[in-house]
Amino acid sequence: MPRKLFSLAYFPPISYWVALRHDGANAIDLSENYQKQSYRSRASIADPHGKKNLIVPILHRSGERLKTAKAPLSYAENWPLIHWRTLEASYRSSPYFEYYEDSLKTLFEQRFETLADLCLASCAWVAEELEMELDWEELVEYRAAGPGEKDYRDRIHPKKPSLLQAEEYHQVFGDRHGFLEDLSILDLLFAKGPAAYAFLLQGELRDA
Repeated sequence: MPRKLFSLAYFPPISYWVALRHDGANAIDLSENYQKQSYRSRASIADPHGKKNLIVPILHRSGERLKTAKAPLSYAENWPLIHWRTLEASYRSSPYFEYYEDSLKTLFEQRFETLADLCLASCAWVAEELEMELDWEELVEYRAAGPGEKDYRDRIHPKKPSLLQAEEYHQVFGDRHGFLEDLSILDLLFAKGPAAYAFLLQGELRDA
C-alpha cells in the first residue's frame, strides 16, 4: 500500500482524518521547518461571526529557523483557557459538546512544552474518541514523497482549496453563515458524536 505523508497539526481539519483512514501506511513529518499560518499551529472552528482560527503562539525570534517538532510554545497569555472558552461559547448548544466536555477540558488543562507535544496529544485524543487506531511512522529526517505516495504536508493547508468531498452536516450558526467546509475535526465531533467516524468512512478526497 502507498504511504501517506502528513505534517503535524493542531486538532486537524476533517480532510486530514479522511486521508488518514484511507488505505496505506501513514507517516508524520517531525523534521520540517516551522511554517506560520498553517494547520500546524491553528484549528478552524465556527463561531457567531463565521470561521474563527484558534492560534497557538510560538516562542520564535524573527529570522530564526525552527523545527516544527521542537518549536516551544509561548504561555505569555493563557491561550489554552482562551481556546477552551471559545469552544465552549461556540459549541455549548451543539448536540455532543457535553459528551466530550470533560475529557477535552482535561487536555486543555495540560501544559505542553513543544508544538509537537501539543499536536500529537490533540490527535491522540481525537483518535481515542473516534475509536480509530492512530498508527503512523514518525519521520525524524526529511524525505520527499516517493512514487505512488501521497504528500499531504503542504496540500492540506488553510490557504489552499480543500480536498474534502463529503456531505454537509448540521453546524452551529449554519443558519447565519451557511455550511463552513472542512473545519477542525472538533466541529464534526460536536455535531455528530460517535457517528463522526462513519462520516469519515464515507468521505473522499480530491486528487492532491
